Amino acid sequence: STQYVTLPAGERGIQVRAAGDTQATPYVDKAVEVEGGAAYNVIVGGQQGVLDATLLEVDLGGMEVGQARYRVIQA
Repeated sequence: STQYVTLPAGERGIQVRAAGDTQATPYVDKAVEVEGGAAYNVIVGGQQGVLDATLLEVDLGGMEVGQARYRVIQA
């Protein structure tokens, strides 16, 4: 699995392009505000040609034995 990257609080840019095409116009080009110490998933969805990115905060706090977390995203 991929580990979360630590970033300082503030505005960050999200760009989504076709794999390997670093010069193409991004499908998504958006500024988002992140909080220090928070963890996020970036969800990209929409219709072809009209995509958007949304941040969903992730709870990385401890849990009791026998408990689980899950997230269902219908896109």
